Amino acid sequence: MKINPSQTVGQIAVNLKESIPVFEKYKINYYNQGSRSLKDACYLAGVPLEGVSLELEALVPSPGEWYLEEKDWRNEPMGEVADHIVKTHHPYVRKQLDRIEKILEDLVRPSLSPVPEIPLVRSFFMDMSRDLRIHLRQEEEVVFPYLVEAEIAMERGAPLPSTFKGYNAITHPIRMLQDDHGMMGNEWMKIEELTNGFTAPDDASPLLKELYQAFRELEKDNRKHMHLENNILFHRAMQLGLFNNGEKNENLYEKTPHL
Repeated sequence: MKINPSQTVGQIAVNLKESIPVFEKYKINYYNQGSRSLKDACYLAGVPLEGVSLELEALVPSPGEWYLEEKDWRNEPMGEVADHIVKTHHPYVRKQLDRIEKILEDLVRPSLSPVPEIPLVRSFFMDMSRDLRIHLRQEEEVVFPYLVEAEIAMERGAPLPSTFKGYNAITHPIRMLQDDHGMMGNEWMKIEELTNGFTAPDDASPLLKELYQAFRELEKDNRKHMHLENNILFHRAMQLGLFNNGEKNENLYEKTPHL
């Protein structure tokens, strides 16, 4: 596959699943900042564009990895994509949030003598957890039902639902959800820095090691979750013109502001 430096990293990840581990190796954020061009993403990550491009073009499929086992959602109805997210990722996220909150609550007890960073980690995580729970409800109760209704209306040639009438591509609630993804991604970065990349010291307590493992598990699911929403579901909504009063615009994804 010939790689064009102006292609967005999000759509490279969608169309060439094998690119995902390459992006992750070079810390190129394809799931929350997928609207960046490969050229810009490499520049921001401090990695050589030519080297990354050659590596992407030389990719060989690696069966067994999650990015290959995952269903190809590119041409599936938005309703099916949304239903998968709600039934698969959302319950997992809520379960992990509950688990991590409980561990953090236990770790900040003075008797356990946690590492000095844990109270600050807890503060960042609790803020993110609160925002994320609101975010999930907004998707389930408002935005995803709208996408399903809009898709059905367009198939029938009927008017779009008036749920978000009056918004434009910048102020649209779906854009706000994408902005949420970016802000929560920043909080994740702070937590990752404070926890040495979710790596516990060798002499850490079993509870601290469990916490860092839970962080790694949630962060891994988060990459899949955000990739599916930003680069497939919301990208489809943009292509259909749902950010722009039903006027289709194939290039809207590339024209919207970067996070």
